Amino acid sequence: LVKSDSLTDAFVLPFRDSVQSKMNREIGWSEVALTVYTPESPMSNFVADLMLTDSRTLAANQQLAIPDFALVNIKGLRTGLPQGRITVSNIFQLMPFENEVVMVQLTGDEVLQLFSHMASMGGDGVGGASFVIRNNVVENPCIGGIAVDTQRSYWVVTSDYLAGGGDRYKMLAHSTAVKLEITLRDMILHHIEALTAANKF
Repeated sequence: LVKSDSLTDAFVLPFRDSVQSKMNREIGWSEVALTVYTPESPMSNFVADLMLTDSRTLAANQQLAIPDFALVNIKGLRTGLPQGRITVSNIFQLMPFENEVVMVQLTGDEVLQLFSHMASMGGDGVGGASFVIRNNVVENPCIGGIAVDTQRSYWVVTSDYLAGGGDRYKMLAHSTAVKLEITLRDMILHHIEALTAANKF
């Protein structure tokens, strides 16, 4: 146990105040609380949708393949966002990890495996894709409103954690992940700031 003393406190105080000031910075204001639950939720839908939208812009700017859909594991979203004032601290509480946003190419069959795995876990967050879970079985799997085609390939944007096979998403680990050079936390934060600047959040 290290005891506090006046010299140490005086040295640390400016850094602590600076960090607190940055964490308390308001980045938006939400009219409703965004909660987290399975099989889908306002929070997981919001994150998956912004991942797809913003990753498409980043991929286009970097002359990469454009992602077809997005995947976020709901367990990785550690809390929701409150109604009212949204701060940087709220985003760190939501996403405390340094997970990077990456893209992975999958065959149509691997997409169906991915959806089946999601169904077996009771659901996860997706953007740009849809399907029905009935008795833990996937029905009517679609990407972009069109039935999944096993004769073609698709690009999914997700976190490097899932792309590495985390949460038993083994079908993602077979391909080389393409980094978009941004963390998921920063993507969420920047997206909310952009919405706020446009008076949409």
